[in-house]
Amino acid sequence: MRVFEELEDVYNIKLWITYSSLHKDLLLSQLVIPKDNRNKGLGSKIMKIIIEHADKNQLNIRLTPDDSLGATSINRLKKFYKRFGFIENKGQYRFSETMYREAKGFKNV
Repeated sequence: MRVFEELEDVYNIKLWITYSSLHKDLLLSQLVIPKDNRNKGLGSKIMKIIIEHADKNQLNIRLTPDDSLGATSINRLKKFYKRFGFIENKGQYRFSETMYREAKGFKNV
């Protein structure tokens, strides 16, 4: 999606987001902030942009926190995403990702 490709260029991050027409949602597979730019609010800024786009287009967001790309811990990532309204998928929904966020005003996970 072009809107997200531009974020990579502007902020020098790695971002992998795909759109699922079947579930009408976004799958956030990768958000990597370079080490020298961490703890400066850049991750929060990027998440706000992603969420704004998702809400505007009535898209839920799914993800699975993963520390294999340099994050300090999965628990820290979960806390980060929960600040943006993500909740844990305890197997009650039809997708495998461990966290999701419903678009504001839209309930259909």
